[in-house]
Amino acid sequence: MGVAYSKLKIVLAGLASGIYLFAAYLLPLEGENAMSLFVMQLSGARGNFALHGNYEDILQLIAIFIPDMVFIIFLGKGLYGSFCTGSVYLMSRQVNRKTWFLKETLGMFGNALLFEGATAIFALIPIVLFQRTVFDAEGFMALLFHVYNTTAICFFMSILFTVLAVYLGSNTAYSIALVLSGAFLVGLGVANRKMLPGFQRVLLSVNPMAHRIQAWQNSSAVERWIVNDHPIIDTALSLTYLTVLMFVIEAVSMFVILKKDIIMNDTETGTI
Repeated sequence: MGVAYSKLKIVLAGLASGIYLFAAYLLPLEGENAMSLFVMQLSGARGNFALHGNYEDILQLIAIFIPDMVFIIFLGKGLYGSFCTGSVYLMSRQVNRKTWFLKETLGMFGNALLFEGATAIFALIPIVLFQRTVFDAEGFMALLFHVYNTTAICFFMSILFTVLAVYLGSNTAYSIALVLSGAFLVGLGVANRKMLPGFQRVLLSVNPMAHRIQAWQNSSAVERWIVNDHPIIDTALSLTYLTVLMFVIEAVSMFVILKKDIIMNDTETGTI
């Protein structure tokens, strides 16, 4: 019952997030349009989202990321709370912290996937109801690509929050996570066509937020559903980079969990 209730709350959070994105961000379009076009908008692009330093677009991206940011803090605090509880009641009796942590982070990934999937579906349902939409295979491929990318970013940021909270306390970690997320989003403003293309590509490729914008993807695998004059990030690179980020932050956080003891070092009050 407890697990089912927890999943239901995540689905309801996805419902609220999806409705918010539909009402605030998805553009109504005339005539009949492919599902892939609406998924591209959902990823952070308004049609032909050109690469230039337009900070109005950056503010819109910050707005579209608000539900994710709230959920990232929720997931990060949940894992940090589990670690604090485990330090007191579990880890003193259980030798294998690694097994416990892998189980916790696997559950976190599942929750992130559930939230991002629910958000995307509930954002697109009104589109289907109120607009003439063509359900094409490319649209479903775009949707899967979008959900994976957003889930990977959510997972990475949530565990990063947990690692920061273990060392600095949850309040400080919360502030740093907000600043870091804002820096990633504002950093998208480096996408200026006056910049050297190679330097521009490097700056965007290392920025996790840039990988969620499908209008910036560039590969034969996605060119059927993405229509944009300014592709810059290879799709295979996006999938590889975000997957590697998840494994790296998992390894780093596991090292922290194996070495750190909340009982001995109270990061919330600063006492030892």
